[in-house]
Amino acid sequence: LVMVRATSNQVRGSRQKTPTFGMTLVVVGDRVSSHGHIATVRFVGKVAGTNGDWIGLEWDDPSRGRHDGSKDGVQYFTVRHPTAGSFARARIIDPFISLESAIEERYGSRLDGEEEKGEFVDSKQQAITVELVGAEKAYQVQSQLGSLRSICVPGAAVRNAADVSTLGEKFQNASELDISRTLFKDWTSVGTVLVQLPKLTMLRVCGMAFPAVSPAEIERAEEARGAAGGGATLPVVPGVTELFFNLCPQSFDAGRGPPQIVTIISMFPHVTELHLGGNELRTLSEEGGQCLFPKTLEHLNIEDNKISDWSEVLSLGDLPNLARLNVSKNSLVELHSLESGRRFPALVALNVSRNDLTGWQSVNQLAGLPALAEIVIGHNPVFDSERGLHARQCIIGRVRQAQRVNRTVVEPQERVVAERFYLTRYSAEWWKAKEEGEAALGLFAAAYPTFQELVAKHGEPDRPKSDVVALKAGFVRLTAVDRGGMALKPMQLPATTKIARLRQVLKAKKVLCLDNLLSAGLLYVDDDANVHDILLDDDMRDLIFYGVKSGELRVVSTQ
Repeated sequence: LVMVRATSNQVRGSRQKTPTFGMTLVVVGDRVSSHGHIATVRFVGKVAGTNGDWIGLEWDDPSRGRHDGSKDGVQYFTVRHPTAGSFARARIIDPFISLESAIEERYGSRLDGEEEKGEFVDSKQQAITVELVGAEKAYQVQSQLGSLRSICVPGAAVRNAADVSTLGEKFQNASELDISRTLFKDWTSVGTVLVQLPKLTMLRVCGMAFPAVSPAEIERAEEARGAAGGGATLPVVPGVTELFFNLCPQSFDAGRGPPQIVTIISMFPHVTELHLGGNELRTLSEEGGQCLFPKTLEHLNIEDNKISDWSEVLSLGDLPNLARLNVSKNSLVELHSLESGRRFPALVALNVSRNDLTGWQSVNQLAGLPALAEIVIGHNPVFDSERGLHARQCIIGRVRQAQRVNRTVVEPQERVVAERFYLTRYSAEWWKAKEEGEAALGLFAAAYPTFQELVAKHGEPDRPKSDVVALKAGFVRLTAVDRGGMALKPMQLPATTKIARLRQVLKAKKVLCLDNLLSAGLLYVDDDANVHDILLDDDMRDLIFYGVKSGELRVVSTQ
């Protein structure tokens, strides 16, 4: 129970009262709603210069409020946001309903004794229409509710169950429960419901404001569970393996994750999939980098938070089963300490998009994740210098184990083209380092760790030609002919043009589209109509390498 102790002490002569709404008590710390907008009660009592009792509210949406909890220089309560507070009369508060009533309203029909057709949702979420009368209708409704596997009542004005002891009987098949944006005010009140649903495996409690349970309270709960006849205030729900706790920033103390994480793990010790997005988190670990998450964790989503230090993410590196990790929309500026290959041994998919990564070294680090197959890394400043296809090719060249980049599969042909482009892109630096000696080569290898492996696979890239050589090579006049036999206006290109650049030119002229940009072959026919049975398929080479002079380029299949 969250109480604001300072409320009655800060305001002399202001006495806390407990208004009632119907038969329901409202006290400081309660969650309430008004016209569907949710707030936390921070104050109940008199306000100087006014009549009657007021309720001080801290709105989840700060734009609903007007002030910071003060009036005429007197601070009645405090809020997280300077405009999240307001005073309200009891009449604006929406009436509470029980969890059972919310479920019946969502999935059942009114039991008024009249003949009517009712629509129910079965365990496969399929609608069934039946005609019901009186007691038979009541029986059918309860039967249908009992077969529900997925129960979703987000946004309902629910803060408890009418009869907790009967929940397991009424909803014995429920395996998924969504009570997001409801009015449960803490983990204990939610836990009393969860322990009655033995088949529950997935829980959504997004948009809530749950205080973290203190370590002392957790310890007392564990002692109570272990004592004969003892009752624990913090229930354990071992069956829940998927937990969604997104958009709950009020549940975290100034972005500190550890207290709330410890509470969650204490209640759900076997969780394998955990979502903590949009919580303004800044930390994930205790001091010293101690990991707080269970070794059972396989999927963690911490997107849209305020994590700026990669060391916080590294605290997860020893989790043996963590396969999917989403840290997009944070404030990370670099990735580091992955080159050893010992961190994140089971990580298959990583999303670090929409951060503040500025250097290619962060991309290089991903090659140190032994199981990594899927990368989402777009919308970072590092790609300001390499955009679109070229950025993708550089990622493929640097992270050779990636099978999917930015949600698109890397096909074998694309990998070949990308790796050759990567060699060509940095060939000048490589040749220069070779000429300068071992020290320079060492620095180059640190900046481009996969380069030498790709040289061994594809061969050395051409040595960049000097401007004099390029001028002597001159230009070639080429006419592109698409697969339909349509010839374009002739174009003049330097003989030193790389095949990769040639493909880009043909894409711009719409001879090649994105779908066949990398897979289409280019067959060369000279001005004397001699067909040269060679495919211009090595993007690292230039037109001189293939002996191309003036003539036609025909787009053909590489099969």
